Amino acid sequence: MPNSNLPSISIAEFTKDFLTEIIRYKTCWDQRDEVNKKAQLTYLHDYLKSPELNAKTILLENEYIDRHYLEDYAEYYVRCFSSHPRKCARVHFFSEKFDEDSFLNAITQNDESFLGNIQKKYLGFLVIRPIPHTFLAKVCLKPNITNSDSYRIITKKQNITLYGYIRFSALAKKGFKVR
Repeated sequence: MPNSNLPSISIAEFTKDFLTEIIRYKTCWDQRDEVNKKAQLTYLHDYLKSPELNAKTILLENEYIDRHYLEDYAEYYVRCFSSHPRKCARVHFFSEKFDEDSFLNAITQNDESFLGNIQKKYLGFLVIRPIPHTFLAKVCLKPNITNSDSYRIITKKQNITLYGYIRFSALAKKGFKVR
């Protein structure tokens, strides 16, 4: 599947199948079942579908430039005989249901009510590198640990912009069990 056929922005209902297809498309990984069974993907789906977060919408930035991947690309992938794409994909998650038309209309009309609402419903993002098997890069999701007695959460506020226009705020989490 050539990467140039995907629009620069896509919005769809949150499903594991859609995430699987995004990963397959960005990485040119032809084994659908292999991708679908990845532990990271199952964990992400279950985490985002939990009742506390209840992800409903995915917003895909198809051509995202990730600084960390570019550093790896310059050090390693540029020297490989097989060519690797330079651009990643960034996938945003929301607990609000909306479609592409309403999103694009809100941007062009500067609908502050709509944009403010989805900012409140923002759950975070993940970056997909265009490399099979090691496709996940940065993951920044809203913390969701219900039993805080057995976990400690370290958070750091992340400011995220979508095409330099819409600003989101998210907390990157690192949870670890307390012994």
